Amino acid sequence: MERKPKMKINILIAILSLLLISGGCSEIHQRDSLHIIVDFPETRSLQGSPIPEIRKDFYSMQMGIADSMLIFCDWESSPHFHVYQLPSFTYGGSFGIGGKGPNELLDPLFWSQVEKGNAKGVWVYQMNKRNICLIDVEAALNDSGYQIIKEIGLPVETDMCVNVLALHDDIFVGSGISDRGEFFIYDAAKDDLQWKEFCVDYGTKVNSFINKNPEMISHIKQGIMKMKPDQSLFVKSFVYLPIIDIYDAKSNLMRTIMLGDYAVPEIRNNEFESSSWAYYENIFLTDQYIYALYRNCNLGEYREGLGYNTEVHVYNWEAHPVIRYKLNEGIAPAAPFVVDEKNERIYTLNPMVEEEFYKYFETGNL
Repeated sequence: MERKPKMKINILIAILSLLLISGGCSEIHQRDSLHIIVDFPETRSLQGSPIPEIRKDFYSMQMGIADSMLIFCDWESSPHFHVYQLPSFTYGGSFGIGGKGPNELLDPLFWSQVEKGNAKGVWVYQMNKRNICLIDVEAALNDSGYQIIKEIGLPVETDMCVNVLALHDDIFVGSGISDRGEFFIYDAAKDDLQWKEFCVDYGTKVNSFINKNPEMISHIKQGIMKMKPDQSLFVKSFVYLPIIDIYDAKSNLMRTIMLGDYAVPEIRNNEFESSSWAYYENIFLTDQYIYALYRNCNLGEYREGLGYNTEVHVYNWEAHPVIRYKLNEGIAPAAPFVVDEKNERIYTLNPMVEEEFYKYFETGNL
């Protein structure tokens, strides 16, 4: 039976309220450079095509690619995960039964992270259980009694963290609702929790805005974190400023990407005005490129589902612009999308078209 697209409001609010935190200035001397992006060397307009092979009885707000598998994560329905083979979209099965018993998942969040050296192993974060686990997708598809490869509980000090990633070995980074810093760094082997101080050095325009609104820094710095496949670098992008920070494996800020043409948010009574712009709401990373989904609308349009001018900005890991893709339609809140470089496609979800809300866009060769 088909069902209309919907989502858990409490989880969506958590996703869109990442890093409600405040703190001091980061160690800005560690950064290589601040890259101001004036324009892209190429722009391509893309037309979306529906994917009728994908079932309509689940609604995925997160996606990932592991080898030749396209993985969808549905927070709301059980099973939570559905897998399709690329490029044919042949259904490969499901896993992740909802619940609290062995091998059952409780409100899982999947940040497109695939385990290093194992293209079939994916990291899944369970916000309500406050743990992150590594699941072998093929084993889970073939055996409902599969064993979770690794499971790490996070300390209570991480509060209501949402965006959690495996950095290397037993080191994890994540963003959550705390007044302690930009993100946390947790060494599970040593049970040691540290917080990275905020970076506030982005040039006169941003610095002046932050200095005028110090009580709002936790909101201004809301963003999402993603890990490079080889786990050597990770990024944090921001919704209310067109900024992407690139960190090394030791959580040192290396370089920053920032659009040159932007408007700082408009704030009244400690809230963002509807005229404030929405920028980099989600990120997808590959070994070669950073794909940043640029919402390209104001908050009023976003809340009403009117953001139809979505773009994907592509940068290399040296922070240089590569190409800008303009999509011919919008994308769901929380911006679910992934990039399939092998088959030269972008996969998205658009809830405005209920019968064809899964789409792919042919990107062409970079």
